[in-house]
Amino acid sequence: MSSILLASLVSALISAPAPGTSPIRVNEVAAGTQGFVELANTGNAAVDIGGWIIRSCQNGKAGPLATIPLGTELPAGTFFLIVGHDFTGTAERLLFVGSIDPGEVSLRNANGARIDGLAFTSNSPCREGAPTEQCAYSSVGRDSLSRDTDDNAADFTCQPVTPDQPNEMAPFQERHQAET
Repeated sequence: MSSILLASLVSALISAPAPGTSPIRVNEVAAGTQGFVELANTGNAAVDIGGWIIRSCQNGKAGPLATIPLGTELPAGTFFLIVGHDFTGTAERLLFVGSIDPGEVSLRNANGARIDGLAFTSNSPCREGAPTEQCAYSSVGRDSLSRDTDDNAADFTCQPVTPDQPNEMAPFQERHQAET
């Protein structure tokens, strides 16, 4: 192996962010053919997400869901959506796939380093910390600042579906209880 190739490989591995350190987050997920995976750039600068891979997890196994096209840049404070083929919303930046099932996802950068994940079961390879609950008739999303503690149970709550928009701060359950 040439020293240039080895140096490039070491550099890529060293520069790959650890989970929770990239400004890109899995911000909101709604399952199904009308569903979506929303990525948010919480940083102050654009990030090249071309070649990044979204993996879908089911029954304790992970498989590819989508690869973001090369040259895709996500500006600071904006969103990128991977959407099911029956998605009816609008978004400035999106990529169509067949379906977002079952909604457990993992995000990896172009070097293959794990960036973020979301899961509903303890045996899922997409999980970070404790799994979060699945939500009927809504999405799972982070708070309006898209905070990431690397614990799905702490980071995600049931929320109204808001693709390509900031999530609401209060968890959906608390708002719903206050309204009734």
